[in-house]
Amino acid sequence: MFGTIATGQQIHIAPGPGVLFAFSHHPNAESNYSYLRELRNAVIHRGFDISSSAHVKDGVPLMIAPQSIENQNGKKSYPAFGFYLLEMISLVEPIIGSLIENHLNAKGLLQPLSTQNEMAEETKAYLANAVGVPDWVKNMASSHIDALDHEQMQLDQIKSFIAVLKENVLS
Repeated sequence: MFGTIATGQQIHIAPGPGVLFAFSHHPNAESNYSYLRELRNAVIHRGFDISSSAHVKDGVPLMIAPQSIENQNGKKSYPAFGFYLLEMISLVEPIIGSLIENHLNAKGLLQPLSTQNEMAEETKAYLANAVGVPDWVKNMASSHIDALDHEQMQLDQIKSFIAVLKENVLS
């Protein structure tokens, strides 16, 4: 399945173990995805230092991406699809949030997880067991818990979370 995102970049979403990214100047989506995956694995599992090479512009370090990255056994190598790490991040950032949203939505995680009554009871139980809250505060707060719209609060939190997912700080 192909689609075009707001930046005009074309993405390729394929079934299977991961999402693949194709860009106009680097159309090999599988290679691009594999580069990111292997770079992540090199940093997390093998201690690769992504800050070992950088240019400084206006006092800001711009990390130079390894021009190729190998998989763990060294049998496959994937080319970078940008010179700077920030360049590659700016290409995938508009895509990632929507992909996370779609995944969470498909799993039913972007809807209220508890009913009004369940949340009110959970809040009362939490408040009753809060050791740092004086009894007079507990009594006063408990009388207002049922008046709160707990389902709307969950919906508002979900809406805020989605807005954060879709925020593109690089554009």
